[in-house]
Amino acid sequence: MKKQLKGRKRKLAKDKWELIVNLGYNPETKIYERRYRTFFGNDRESDAALRDFIYELENPELIASQEPLKEYLGRWYEDYYLPNHEQTSSKRAERIIKNNINPYIGHIPIGELTTDHVQILYDTLFKEGKIRRRKGEDGKTATIKSPLSPRTIKYVHTILSQSLNHAVNRDKITDNPCKDAIPPKDKEAAPEKWVVLSALELKTFLEDDRCKLHRDYALIHTAAHSGARQSELLGLTKDRILWINSAIRIEQSLHKDDDREDGFEHRPRTKNRRSTRTVKMSAKAMDVLADYIKKQEEADIVSNLVFTEPDGRPIARNNLATRFSNLAAKLGYPEMTFHHLRHTHATLLLADGAYINDVSKRLGHATPAITLNVYAHCLPQGDDVLVQKFDNLLK
Repeated sequence: MKKQLKGRKRKLAKDKWELIVNLGYNPETKIYERRYRTFFGNDRESDAALRDFIYELENPELIASQEPLKEYLGRWYEDYYLPNHEQTSSKRAERIIKNNINPYIGHIPIGELTTDHVQILYDTLFKEGKIRRRKGEDGKTATIKSPLSPRTIKYVHTILSQSLNHAVNRDKITDNPCKDAIPPKDKEAAPEKWVVLSALELKTFLEDDRCKLHRDYALIHTAAHSGARQSELLGLTKDRILWINSAIRIEQSLHKDDDREDGFEHRPRTKNRRSTRTVKMSAKAMDVLADYIKKQEEADIVSNLVFTEPDGRPIARNNLATRFSNLAAKLGYPEMTFHHLRHTHATLLLADGAYINDVSKRLGHATPAITLNVYAHCLPQGDDVLVQKFDNLLK
């Protein structure tokens, strides 16, 4: 049985650490031996680096560059990727490693991995990287292979490149073999077709009895009047309704997470720094919220979440999407999604002359540039109007 080594770390300066591993007593030298390494990074990263250091010293027969890619990726994912990413991103990265990397090149030592290996991986995935298994009428399982999308292969490239960059930075390999490998280009996707309602159409939509009697009416009405993201509204809590100020405070979001007891993750943060915001609401919108919460209390629904299922459980976005699509179809908009309420809100404001920066803040975009890029076509002033305005200034 191999001797398990123990280590510790000592902070030298901000983001600078000394890693120390005790090798134990050496009877030949008659001293207690230690190994030292300097590491640059934050506290959590230094813990992972110390584990790496101990692993290398416990396995002297396994030269770092001879470690199979599969084993290296497993430790890199657990120690570096998982602690620094959201649950949704981590799950996807885990699937990519398990299904699209390890079965093909996981056995290759990282020191022997070449650009050719990586390029062949991308080419193989592009030809037959999507694997499905189906049972035939004879009861036997057949394996069906089809091309993996360029978009997914690009994500494979991102995960593999990030992990091997880490190996370069830790002196496990000298160069990243992904550097010169080229994933297939994704064909330019057709622009998403939005269903954006006019002010009159939205008013008619919200005042239709089929909408007003719908179980999600208050949620739909709030989305149309706030422009907030679906996950932000599903995560909205009652203590974040600012009744005196006629506003809602967006500070968290709700996401599906099958690993949790209730099946949901309440993230105490939003998509970006500017996404945490206060959104002013109309008196009508606040009245709808007040009426909805009153009905919840009368039905003895106990939940701090504003919008819930009739039994008080959080609303799953897939269920909401289905219910809204069915409602929209009945009202004459079969292609409309819940997210289109956000697009409608922004488009109506911009078309009416609202400042791009004000709309950007209201939507919670990271920068006004994002708002401009998404909604440039909605701005009322085209080149002809601008030319006429400039000409008028000179008259």
